[in-house]
Amino acid sequence: MTRCEFAYDDGAYVLGALAPAERAAYERHLGGCASCREAVAEIAVLPGLLGRLDPAGLEQILPPPAPPRVPALLDEARQRRRRERSADRRRYALTTLAAAGLALLVGVGAAVALPRQVSPSGPPARRARRVRRCRWSPCDRWPPPGRCTPTSG
Repeated sequence: MTRCEFAYDDGAYVLGALAPAERAAYERHLGGCASCREAVAEIAVLPGLLGRLDPAGLEQILPPPAPPRVPALLDEARQRRRRERSADRRRYALTTLAAAGLALLVGVGAAVALPRQVSPSGPPARRARRVRRCRWSPCDRWPPPGRCTPTSG
C-alpha cells in the first residue's frame, strides 16, 4: 500500500484552510485518487455542523479554562531554590562548627598529652641583652659632604 502525499490535506481542504495554489493542486489530485475522495466525502458535513454551534452553548459544554500555570511554577521554583540555599547554609555552618570543634579538641588534647619540659631549677633565666647606645652629634652642614646637591643655574 502506497501512501498518498495529500493524505492529510483532506481536513484543511474541507474547512477551506488551503492556500489557492495548494487547493488547486489538491482538486487536481482528487480526480485520480479514490481514497482522498472518500476521505473528503466522510468529513464534508463538518463545516455545516460547526456553523450550527452557538459559542455561548460551548461555554456550558466545555470545562472552564485552567488558570495559567507559569506563575505557580515560577513560585514553586523560587521556593525550592530558597530551601536549597537554606540547606546549603546550614550544611556550611555545621561543617565550620565541626571543624572548629575538632581543632579545639586537637589543641586541648595536644596540650594535655604532650609533656612539658620543666628544668629542675625553675624557669629558664633570661639572658641579658646587650644594648648598644649611640650618641647623636649635631651636623655642621646639611647635606653631609659627598652627596649631590642640585645646582641653581
